Amino acid sequence: MKVEPEPNSSPIKGITLFWENITFRTPFTRSKTEQLEDNPDIKMVNGKSMKTIVEDLTGLAKPGEIIGLLGPSASGKTVLLNIFSDRLILPSECEYRRNVYVNNRTPLTRNLFGKIAAYVMQDDVLLETLTPYECFKFAANLRLSGTEQEKEEAVLKVIKALRLQVCRDTLVL
Repeated sequence: MKVEPEPNSSPIKGITLFWENITFRTPFTRSKTEQLEDNPDIKMVNGKSMKTIVEDLTGLAKPGEIIGLLGPSASGKTVLLNIFSDRLILPSECEYRRNVYVNNRTPLTRNLFGKIAAYVMQDDVLLETLTPYECFKFAANLRLSGTEQEKEEAVLKVIKALRLQVCRDTLVL
């Protein structure tokens, strides 16, 4: 007997991300000719000039949704992704609020983010002297526990999933 899904129910089960009141400001040193009113992103906070990168951002990403992050250069897109992935290392002068949750209750930590998501940085960090196979093998040795055989199987599985068999031994360049 075939069971039909209920109307308005998603067949995709997964993770919901919720974020609220995300704010990031960094100290701003202005030149003598710059005025605060020239740039709406510069605010005085506790007597210091602070540049607002992200302010009071709240949102929700449901399973199966595709979300685009668009904006001009230097508008904070990368900073926002670094906030979600908990990759920011900040000096104490920054103002920073990060409230990101998985399924509305579990705080999204760097460790948890690595288990449920991936984020490829804009600048690649692949070594030009390595092949795709060697890059995956290097990553497997850093991140995976288990025997060498289990790591090898994981690497080959990724190469197959990404359809890189033909170029697995070609330099990245």
